[in-house]
Amino acid sequence: MISSSNSLRKRVIGVLLVIIALAVLAAPFGIIAHHFGDIFKDSESSLDILHSLAALIAISFLLLDIVTGSFRPLLARIFRQPVLYSTHVFFGVAGLSFAVAHFILLIPHFSEYLEKYNRVLILVGALALVLLPATIATALMPRRFSKLWRLFHLANYFIFFIAVIHALAIGENNHMLAFNLLMYGYLAIAVGGLAYRAISTHEWKQFRSPGTSRTKEAA
Repeated sequence: MISSSNSLRKRVIGVLLVIIALAVLAAPFGIIAHHFGDIFKDSESSLDILHSLAALIAISFLLLDIVTGSFRPLLARIFRQPVLYSTHVFFGVAGLSFAVAHFILLIPHFSEYLEKYNRVLILVGALALVLLPATIATALMPRRFSKLWRLFHLANYFIFFIAVIHALAIGENNHMLAFNLLMYGYLAIAVGGLAYRAISTHEWKQFRSPGTSRTKEAA
């Protein structure tokens, strides 16, 4: 009876967590919703809306990537570890894909953005885009990058913080209260994940990354 109750509780919590994840991925559409009427107005408006949407979706996927890594010991009590690991990698790859899409959509007016916004912030955003594939590669090929695993995966936090600061500073929707609340909420969750990771190192000893015999961390 107790086992059945625990199983039901895990399922309920699992469903709630999935709903929360879907809400995180839906949030960018809510932020951009007031612009959707202009998406077919002209090519410039379309590109502005699409690159903003791609950026927000990328940040949302990267947040989920960090959450599924940072809180892995807790989430492993609800989800099977292979599923959790695959989901973690998927979120990272999806975040990278939308970040690349964001950059591609910026290319037609990139020179204008360089003149309009702080170039340092734009270049820092580009740096995050360059570093992100490295962290994904260590997750996909843990054995080959075993010595650099922890370093590159801790870099996920650096990349995420850069992406959020980049969005808050020069994002198209940084004048919106909802946008700012969302970004600061993301930052708070990421900082919480980093703090949990720092104070619960003993809980990570039970986890081993697929493809390697050494104990590894996921970020």
